[in-house]
Amino acid sequence: MRRLLHTSLALSAAGLISLTLTTSAHADGQDVTIYTSNRAGVATFKPYGEHLLVNDLVGDGWSAVARLEVQGYGTYYYWDRQGAQYPALDIDLDFPEGHTVTLTAFLGKWAGTPDGGIDWSSYDHLLDSVHTTT
Repeated sequence: MRRLLHTSLALSAAGLISLTLTTSAHADGQDVTIYTSNRAGVATFKPYGEHLLVNDLVGDGWSAVARLEVQGYGTYYYWDRQGAQYPALDIDLDFPEGHTVTLTAFLGKWAGTPDGGIDWSSYDHLLDSVHTTT
């Protein structure tokens, strides 16, 4: 009986350690990148330091647009209107740790508002969006 109790306690402890390791390993957000459907634009979110990179890759008159949804904070749109000849637009953000982030890339023609002029069908239809945590 005593041996059964020790075995049971050891298995419970091993299960708890396994659960703890799995939970803490998921807490660190990874960099995520997503392209538009025709790969003419790309967006990358880097949780360490909260940097969003938006890059127009093709000089075709369309801008790359990143939609960043941050759990508990809302939805934001960032446009790279500088053109394909320039490096990626690097936006330094500031969000508290531990929030889920969803990133989608679109193309658009600036219409004076954050989400005006976006071609809503230009997102990557295979991935749709990518997720990480801050």
